[in-house]
Amino acid sequence: MTLALTRSGLRPLTTPLRPASRNRRVSWLLALVLLANFIDLFFTLSQRSNELFYEVNPFAHTLLDSVLLLVGFKLLLVVPACAVLLYFRRTTAAEIGCWCACAAYTVLLGHWYAYFQIV
Repeated sequence: MTLALTRSGLRPLTTPLRPASRNRRVSWLLALVLLANFIDLFFTLSQRSNELFYEVNPFAHTLLDSVLLLVGFKLLLVVPACAVLLYFRRTTAAEIGCWCACAAYTVLLGHWYAYFQIV
């Protein structure tokens, strides 16, 4: 049984969540993933010449000297993954995948926040 939070408390959800709302959630989550990816890329490119900066991703670390290759690498990983999740946006698995990606990028952006507090 699924519960819904209403003004008067928790109530049983009589109608299941509509697929249209899942489509919308997955689309918004993917937009957040892409935004977070571009923020991460911007921070990486802006800090790559800083001596305190160390790229933890070993693949991206080898590409730090070439902006074009680094951007291509990031796009090659994220865009197809988002396209697959968008294609399967009506499924529960795609929504869970989107939430996991958002959680991972939230942690990553938290690391960036901590990094900029030090630098």
